[in-house]
Amino acid sequence: MKRFFWIPFSILLGVFSATLVNAAVTDRLVGGWCAALDEIQRTAQAEDWPGARSALSAVHRSWDEHATYFHIILQHDELNEAEMLLAQADSFALAQDEAEFRACLAGLIAQLRVLSEMQEISIPNIL
Repeated sequence: MKRFFWIPFSILLGVFSATLVNAAVTDRLVGGWCAALDEIQRTAQAEDWPGARSALSAVHRSWDEHATYFHIILQHDELNEAEMLLAQADSFALAQDEAEFRACLAGLIAQLRVLSEMQEISIPNIL
């Protein structure tokens, strides 16, 4: 009888561990991207548009490298919103429209934080 207790317990422990790892990975990635986007905002404010576009391209490449992982663990609507904001930020940086660029980056940062919060272990996420 005790042996049958350990099988479901091990499965639950494995799922819970995977959930914790997933939350930590998502938080680390999103935290890095948000910090980079904050720096990009400062770069754009200093009117260094080539530097801002270059740094934004690096964030976009990093996003693309992890896109498959996020498509597995997150809702596609939220991912599509973040991808749309990344594309808009690229176009605003190319047009050197500081006001729209900064507003778009602020929206992107907020959207990325939503993605991270969706993976947190909290009562609202569990229920």
